[in-house]
Amino acid sequence: KEISGSNPNLKPETGKTFNIGFIFEPVNAVAVGIDFWRIQKQDEINTLTVESAIEQGNFATVNGEGVVFVNNANVAATENQGVDLDFRVRVGDTPFGRLTIRNAATYYDKISSQFEPGDPFERYEGTFLNPRWRNNFSANLERGPWSSTFTIRTTAHMWDTQLAQGSFSRDERKVGTFEEVDVNVQYTGIKNLQLSGTVRNL
Repeated sequence: KEISGSNPNLKPETGKTFNIGFIFEPVNAVAVGIDFWRIQKQDEINTLTVESAIEQGNFATVNGEGVVFVNNANVAATENQGVDLDFRVRVGDTPFGRLTIRNAATYYDKISSQFEPGDPFERYEGTFLNPRWRNNFSANLERGPWSSTFTIRTTAHMWDTQLAQGSFSRDERKVGTFEEVDVNVQYTGIKNLQLSGTVRNL
């Protein structure tokens, strides 16, 4: 029998972040940004496996029944790295108002996890909830007290599995690249009041 729960001896999770970025403005109305980043986290809180709990002596006999305590512990670690790209163009005045266009993308070069000390780091980029890249394209139009933003959010394809790369068959279901469209409208024509409305995944 497994029993899990809290652990009064838990320590805070720790982490390190490294990044270097550049912003280029070839002309006043155009800006291009690129940011390389890496995030390392240690002592992440995770539930012990039954095997690890037994190795650590976290078991007992209660009312004649064997019990293994798989409580939360500071055992996991992650290493993620990638690059962010940001492109903005201030088109300026148009017959419909002041137009600004932006495209922001993130590419994940590595998404890896270590579930217990001594275990190898497993790679998960391209698997469920860990797409290789995400992209946000938006167009903002301002005219007087009105402002509207049209956004297209695109997510790369991924394999419908939570297993690490190399641990699953390519027969797994593939979730294709998909887009979601959002529309936001704001009105500031009333003193000390801002009204806004958003339709997500239009």
